Amino acid sequence: MPTKEDNQPFEGDTHASPKPVSPHPEPPFTIFDKRQKWLIVFIVSFAATFSGFASNIYFPALPTIADGLNVSLELVNLTVTSYLIFQDIAPSFWGPVSDVKGRRIAYACTFVVFLGACIGLAETKNYATLIVLRCLQSTGSASTIAIGSGVIGDITTRADRGGFMGIFQAGLLVPVAVGPVIGGAIAAPPQLGARKQIDVLGPFKILITKHACPIIVFLAIYYAVWQMSITAMSSLFKTRYGLTEIQIGLTFIANGVGSMVGTLITSKALDFDYRKVKASFELQPSSRDGESGDHTPASQEDFPLEKARLRLVPVFSGLQCLSILLFGWTIQYPNRVHIAVPIISTFITGWTAVSTQSVIMTYLVDVFHDRSAAASASLNLARCLFAAGGTSFVIPMIDKIGVGPAFTICVAVQVIALIGPLIQWRYAAGWRKEAEMASEFSQ
Repeated sequence: MPTKEDNQPFEGDTHASPKPVSPHPEPPFTIFDKRQKWLIVFIVSFAATFSGFASNIYFPALPTIADGLNVSLELVNLTVTSYLIFQDIAPSFWGPVSDVKGRRIAYACTFVVFLGACIGLAETKNYATLIVLRCLQSTGSASTIAIGSGVIGDITTRADRGGFMGIFQAGLLVPVAVGPVIGGAIAAPPQLGARKQIDVLGPFKILITKHACPIIVFLAIYYAVWQMSITAMSSLFKTRYGLTEIQIGLTFIANGVGSMVGTLITSKALDFDYRKVKASFELQPSSRDGESGDHTPASQEDFPLEKARLRLVPVFSGLQCLSILLFGWTIQYPNRVHIAVPIISTFITGWTAVSTQSVIMTYLVDVFHDRSAAASASLNLARCLFAAGGTSFVIPMIDKIGVGPAFTICVAVQVIALIGPLIQWRYAAGWRKEAEMASEFSQ
């Protein structure tokens, strides 16, 4: 029903005279009191956590899912990539729907899609169904963040919006920190059976072991820088290149496609590297044979696992550093550089970031084969905590020193982080043997 504005007559109302415009317009207001605001913010924050939990609980179960569906871990990693792609695209659809049709309708539709996908995932028996339902699950859950932000915008004024939005953002970090641990605990019981006890602290213990900590911290830093670049993309493309929301959504496709390409290529490269190192290792004389010249197969305890799994890490990390520098310094000067250049850099970043994750995830599953879910949980716990910290200050850092210098600092940290793989390559084999001997002695 049309309403009459304060200072304008209805169209066609020839007898109405305009009211004088007040030099001091009334400030914006809301009908909700403070307690009602807190309740609404709590509800929308709780709803928004479904996106983070659906993503982070899933990570530790990747090895279990691969075994259950009888597919490679690399193919299961592709479901993570597809989830991220739809997580980027879905809010571009549901956000406008909530603005036009209302928040309730948007929430109802997204949760119907999300819950339906969850039920289907619980019953899935094949890989194709898994990847389709993960896309639907992301489509339903990811938009709860965008809709929640809209609700907070509806019920608050500029004077108090910052505080409530801070609470909302803080709630989004809960699944990032807690989700992998819950996922590891859920994934572990079917594998443990009645012979072993559930070790809730297992992921934390793996995180601080000498033969896992260096490579986990390394990946956490590289993952954090990747997420920082993704977090900054929306605001940077809008302010520097003047893109609309739909155009900004399209720019994320390059990152998603790069992630998919990285997963597919790296899976084959990992298998090739492993077979090559294994074939060379089997031709070596056993260390127990001394210099007898007897070329019997070498002991499996001496197999150079780090060499077989981590040889590609310097390649991917170097390319990611270059792509981050390219991203930062091309956006620094938007009038001189075509927008295609930073978009292409996000393709390279997505490709190398996911490739590095695949390499290290596979390596950790090899090392902790009897605790693969816990190992995955420890990796994701570290990377999500680092990413949560990095994404919280990337925009203020860019605002203070500029895009190029900000991401140059990020790359400098990444270069220092390469100490982790070097330590892993040099010492991890000996540390693994020490840990295995200590475990056998304790038993």
